Amino acid sequence: MFIKNLCFENYRNLKNSSLSPAENINIIYGNNAQGKTNLIECMWLLTGGRSFRGAKDRELIAFDQEFARVKASFFSTSREQTVEILIQHNKRTPFLNGVQKNYLSEIIGSFCAVIFSPNHLTLVKNGPDERRNFIDSALCQIKPSYAMFLSRYRKILNQRNALLKAIPPNSIREYPTIPKVLKLPAVQAITPLPICPVRKSNTVFSIPSAVNRKKKSASATPSRVFTVMI
Repeated sequence: MFIKNLCFENYRNLKNSSLSPAENINIIYGNNAQGKTNLIECMWLLTGGRSFRGAKDRELIAFDQEFARVKASFFSTSREQTVEILIQHNKRTPFLNGVQKNYLSEIIGSFCAVIFSPNHLTLVKNGPDERRNFIDSALCQIKPSYAMFLSRYRKILNQRNALLKAIPPNSIREYPTIPKVLKLPAVQAITPLPICPVRKSNTVFSIPSAVNRKKKSASATPSRVFTVMI
């Protein structure tokens, strides 16, 4: 795969322009704060991932502008294709071969790239979270369906953590089964199960799920217990 043409508009401090890289090695040079890293960053965004610098979408738009656009034509899978990212209203809208997509995950795997920056030295120095994120990013490009499962996993994990924080302290002592049920591995929620909203009953949340059905035979089980929302 190689980029035939790259266009950018209102992206950070880059002037609206386009470039046509060579098929082999390209060297980008210039003075400090001229936009060398910004140029690499806008190419990386076309993979469907977030900024490798941790920037928010609004920070990618030039000052006094309402939107930013990055578009590239590239050669991959024996044909020429186009990919585009429109950044507007704090969100990114992807386009692949001129067709608008609803989710960024729909373009993952079409435009593949690998980046290494000085910040990646933290993969060795820091904890395992950054290494997991780095591997997740690579797997999303190798197997695009992995991005969908990863998104579902993170959403479920956030729901579980939010629910744990919402449990009143006295409820843990009153219903000792709560920690056992809520601390099930979140990865189990990847399998299709009913999605039930959180409902509040007095001071105790009641969340019915498939976990309850396995314990129907148990007697003297309080009706108001916490179960996993999946």
